[in-house]
Amino acid sequence: MRHKYATMDRRKSQDKDYVLESLRLDFTDLTQDEFIVMCKLSRATYHRWLRENKPPRLTPEQILKVCEICRISFNTFFSKLGLDISSVPKK
Repeated sequence: MRHKYATMDRRKSQDKDYVLESLRLDFTDLTQDEFIVMCKLSRATYHRWLRENKPPRLTPEQILKVCEICRISFNTFFSKLGLDISSVPKK
């Protein structure tokens, strides 16, 4: 059974405040619960981000996990947040 948030309207996938939901919808076929577990996120925190329309605050490990699951680059992840990291020096 899918969670009630699993059917969130795809219009919000363009909204940077719903970046995790956008990435889940656009780059995976996972349910919200599957995505949350695989990214090692708290269900309560994830749903609070959606309810309160707040951007996610993730650890570096969680960002890496999201990028791996969605098969996207860090640049793609941060561009979804509206941030340009192209000028950040690379090691």
